[in-house]
Amino acid sequence: TRHLRIPRKGYTFFATQPLLSDPGTYSIAGWAEEGRVNVEVYASDNMSVPLNAYQGETREIPFPTENTRGVPITDESGERALEFPTQNTQAQTAKVIASPDKPIFIKVTMPEENTGRYSLGIHKHAGGFKEDAIILFPALEHTVEFGEVPTTSLARWFRFDTDGALSGEAQTLAFSASASSDAPVASFLVNPDNSVAATFEDSRFQRQEAEDNFRTYYWVAEPEQFEPNLELQVGWETNLQVLIMQAHTNENSVLTATNETGWGFFGSDDNVRMNLFADGVQLFSQPNACEDATPDCVATTVDDRPNFGDFDTGTVKQVDPRLTCSVGFLDSLRVEISEEEGVRNDQVMTGIIADGMLLAPNESERGAQTILLSSDAGEYRLKFYLKHSTQGQARRASRGSYKPTFREPVSSGGRLTDCG
Repeated sequence: TRHLRIPRKGYTFFATQPLLSDPGTYSIAGWAEEGRVNVEVYASDNMSVPLNAYQGETREIPFPTENTRGVPITDESGERALEFPTQNTQAQTAKVIASPDKPIFIKVTMPEENTGRYSLGIHKHAGGFKEDAIILFPALEHTVEFGEVPTTSLARWFRFDTDGALSGEAQTLAFSASASSDAPVASFLVNPDNSVAATFEDSRFQRQEAEDNFRTYYWVAEPEQFEPNLELQVGWETNLQVLIMQAHTNENSVLTATNETGWGFFGSDDNVRMNLFADGVQLFSQPNACEDATPDCVATTVDDRPNFGDFDTGTVKQVDPRLTCSVGFLDSLRVEISEEEGVRNDQVMTGIIADGMLLAPNESERGAQTILLSSDAGEYRLKFYLKHSTQGQARRASRGSYKPTFREPVSSGGRLTDCG
């Protein structure tokens, strides 16, 4: 816990070193002697966009009774920040911040009208009970250290949130829980209403149930015996692939025209539209006259595909602000680009994300990848990012009208819910 004096109006404090160099789950709040204090949290991989409270989660934390210095810190003028207690000691609502693999920086600001002292309260979740659960991201293991003195209970609570495939098909979830002492670890899944969803006795176990899509679970793991410096290591994996749409971050999907046909006005491709087919399931409605006369064909003139406007060769446009929603799939994702060609038929270019482009279950994420979308009509390239879930995406603060809502599966009847 840190107590810092605000020396002047409009003061800004930004730690020049990570205040929390140990990744994990934290509840963070600020106390102001007068008025309010603004606290923003940043992960070390993106110092431009702050982290939101995870899934909007907050919790009440009491005013800290001890002052621990931690790593050296410096204010914006280069002077060492001084530590002072504040007189406001009421409990505050803290943001729950999840950063399982990156150190955390903290920015504190006071409004122009405020001076005085403030306190910064930081609580690291230890998993001793449900409200103190440690948030787990897929393919990122977490280690709990018990120290040399046995605690009342060895049970530790963890939380994870799944996404799902657009098709509604079940993903495969794999869990592992092991103790450094090689002692057996008992574990079970708990629903948010505290009912038990499943019990497991082995250190590694799998589930493949459609009901696990778009769910919040708590996972309780407990070594069966204690020894000094005991460590509990847990982690979960999934085969789900998620095409991430996260505008206003440093990982944006980009569509580039490398060879457009130029049959439109002024030699450009007109009204370029995009559709996605996740495991064969069409994402957006598009005009269909059912000329193939298949039994399940539905004739429609509706077209809700994102419109990227006109392209010349070399034109580059961001995909995220137009698509806005991340899309889940299991085996393949076909990307289709259509361009209007006036009196000619619309020209279609396709590319497929599959096989070697997919993340392995134990691979948390990968850098940017590119697929070629081509036909006789022309050639485009799509730069994209895959992850196993939108957990990291949802923790970023959104700006403007961007909505980081995950697109629901077709089977839920909410295919276009909260997207557009």
